[in-house]
Amino acid sequence: MNELGITKRWQHVAVLLGAFALTGCPSPSDSWETVAADLDEAVLSISGSSANDVWAVGADRGHGPLVLHYDGGSWSRVATGTTGDLWWIATTAGGPTFVAGKSASVLRYDGTSFTRMQTPGLAAHTIFGLWAKSASDVWAVGSVSGRNGFVWHYDGASWRDVPIPASVPAANSVNDSAGFFKVWGDSAGNPWVVGAQGAVLHYNGTAFESVPSGTNQTLFTVHSG
Repeated sequence: MNELGITKRWQHVAVLLGAFALTGCPSPSDSWETVAADLDEAVLSISGSSANDVWAVGADRGHGPLVLHYDGGSWSRVATGTTGDLWWIATTAGGPTFVAGKSASVLRYDGTSFTRMQTPGLAAHTIFGLWAKSASDVWAVGSVSGRNGFVWHYDGASWRDVPIPASVPAANSVNDSAGFFKVWGDSAGNPWVVGAQGAVLHYNGTAFESVPSGTNQTLFTVHSG
């Protein structure tokens, strides 16, 4: 079993679990409590929309992916009816919640159950990042077998593939493009995307543009205020 545990502060649990990595370090006076330990699956993402709506998702060890929900009082495991690792979560105030991961899988939780959404991808597509401006404006990024990054957008009706610039760094000698790992929106609601080979993209409201990063190292995550 993993030594991995989930921790929370005694107060403001959603701040820590849902946005701790985004809001900075807690103060020295904050208390911590282990709320889950020795899980069979690795936890890969934690997010939430409020103090009584916090989600944790992770790996699938053969019985469906790990999905835990905190309602302000206790944690419970939620079945998805699907298989495959889940890598990321996008929450919206008042719902729905989106989770995504292996095999081009995006699941939508409407408050009662998960529904698998139709996406442009195939089994080789893995979604590593999600960001939701609203229930009808959601972005997903990932890669095909570790390369050939993709960006998808959900407009409230369907997911579609979004063109990426030809200037995205190559991942290998046959000019497969670099894979993407995370996406996050700026104050205007336009997403930033990062990935392998120092790839950085920014959406200008109409199309994605490549932004020089000054590195060829892998960029795993991004956040914009």
